Amino acid sequence: MKRQGKLLIIGLTIAMVLGLGVLYMTSSKDVNEVVDEISENYELRGKSVGRDDHGYFIYINLKNREEIPEVEKFLQKNLSNKDLKKYKIQVTAIPREK
Repeated sequence: MKRQGKLLIIGLTIAMVLGLGVLYMTSSKDVNEVVDEISENYELRGKSVGRDDHGYFIYINLKNREEIPEVEKFLQKNLSNKDLKKYKIQVTAIPREK
C-alpha cells in the first residue's frame, strides 16, 4: 500500500510538471507572431526578424514616431524573457529618403 501511494504521488507530480510545461509552451508567442501583430495594429515602413553576424535581431520601422514607446511596451509584454534576452530590438521611425 505504501508503494502504491508513492507511485501515485510520483505520477501526479510528473503529470503536473508536464501540464505546466504544455501551458507555458502554448502561452508564449512566437517572435514572428508578435511582430505580425505589430504590423496589424500599427503603420509600418518596414520590419525584419532574423540573424546576422552580430546575433539575433528584431527591427521595426514605424511611420509615426509617437508610437515608438507603445510598440516597445508591446514587445516587452508579448515576448518571452528568453526572447527579450536573445534578440537585439530596434524600434525606429526613420523617414524614407525622397
